[in-house]
Amino acid sequence: MDHISKTVAASKFHSVAVSSNGELYTWGFGRGGRLGHPDIHSGQTTVVITPRQVTVGLGRKRVSVVAAAKHHTVIATELGELFTWGSNREGQLGYPSVDTQPTPRRVGSLKQRIISVAAANKHSAAVADTGEVLTWGCNKEGQLGYSTSNSASNCIPRMVEYLKGKVLRGVSAAKYHTIVLGADGEVFTWGHRLVTHGVS
Repeated sequence: MDHISKTVAASKFHSVAVSSNGELYTWGFGRGGRLGHPDIHSGQTTVVITPRQVTVGLGRKRVSVVAAAKHHTVIATELGELFTWGSNREGQLGYPSVDTQPTPRRVGSLKQRIISVAAANKHSAAVADTGEVLTWGCNKEGQLGYSTSNSASNCIPRMVEYLKGKVLRGVSAAKYHTIVLGADGEVFTWGHRLVTHGVS
């Protein structure tokens, strides 16, 4: 990695960094596709020791923001396009019909320009430049912020309706909950074992 990093993310099994010119690098344990290198996912070697550039699926797109979870990775480009890869067992990649995605794939159902992303164990979240927050994946603990929790996977990104009209700027996610930051400094949280359940 010859360039200075401008943003980084880390999870249990892997790390992610974006260089100053928007190139994406990953390293760590690659089985399950979380690194975005197809040869690591399917080959005999499953570990990348030093940062390696992710090119398949991204081409020359410049990456802006990144998030890393235990089994998957989420990024947005400078143009606001959302890409995901890794495990999709709970729909956390944002598209159906794939159990594992070994290389970056664009989430085609999202038309908004994405400015912030988050990834947790089995769910993901993003904030659009319009101020909306979208979530998808596992909702067993109410971590998606919908009106109810359910055991079904929600593989298509969906706006958190309770926050409609709010202008949001940042998002973070943990195993069973999600937290977002409003443009005015207000904070909203939802999920399992919070002081106030649901969006607050």
